[in-house]
Amino acid sequence: MNKLQAAISAIKKGDKATGKKLLIEVLRANSQNETAWLWMSTVVEGLDQRKECLEKVLAINPDNQNAQRSLETIRIKLDMQSGKPLRQTPQSAVATAKGESEPEPVRRMNKAKKDELKGLLHYELSEGAPPNALVTRYVKKGYPRDVVAEIVLEADAELVPVNNSMPLSQLLFSTKGRIPRSTYWYYTLAIFLISIIAFILDLIFRTFNEDIGIGLFTIIVSLIFMLPSYAVSIKRLHDRDRSGWFLLVAIIPLVSIWVWIEVGFLRGTYGANQYGADPLLGKGKRKSKAYRTDEIPPTS
Repeated sequence: MNKLQAAISAIKKGDKATGKKLLIEVLRANSQNETAWLWMSTVVEGLDQRKECLEKVLAINPDNQNAQRSLETIRIKLDMQSGKPLRQTPQSAVATAKGESEPEPVRRMNKAKKDELKGLLHYELSEGAPPNALVTRYVKKGYPRDVVAEIVLEADAELVPVNNSMPLSQLLFSTKGRIPRSTYWYYTLAIFLISIIAFILDLIFRTFNEDIGIGLFTIIVSLIFMLPSYAVSIKRLHDRDRSGWFLLVAIIPLVSIWVWIEVGFLRGTYGANQYGADPLLGKGKRKSKAYRTDEIPPTS
């Protein structure tokens, strides 16, 4: 386990002091380590220091979706502490430009109380709270259901993630980054179809060797895609927050089945992990499903 992995592990276990010490060592060695700055933002004291760490993340990678949302959350908190009004959402800004007023349920609340509720709901949504559960919880606290639902819908629409696409060259020839299950299975399907074509060519040109059960074209295809297949599988393990070395477990009989279950069937960690941003957060509007926030760098 390297120092960055050890730091993340310590922070997840609640040992922030050890995690911070290790992160400092990592950043001294490489001040451009995006993941280290992201996790550093969870252990420093004060909103201003956390804001500075997240700004460094975005200076390295402006498309880091987790940092963008966490930074916006901190800015909202700072605005609330200073007594400034919350920033207008794109939806409310459009409505204001058109001369439209807010929906009746929201108008019925006192403005200060509404701003406070908006800040709380926006913060929890940015932390990954499922919208449906959020509405239920705040209704139990005594807030009107229609008001909470209206604010949650507006805030949830505002938190549309950025696109996390991967170039084909990186997909096939790099072991860095993460890919979702869909990308893995698209690649597997493509290899399957290419293998069928190679087999047909072996039959047409009579290059199929019955003694060894394989043909020349099939061998060529296997050699060409051997390294890309390992690269794709490693990035799939990264999505599960596992090292690529975990593939070595596949050489153990029976246990190897679990490796392929992880690679092909299990969803990756929600939010950023030590290998990069969540590739699924760029697939459009966030769905109302439970997020495992223990696997996302906390921002509170």
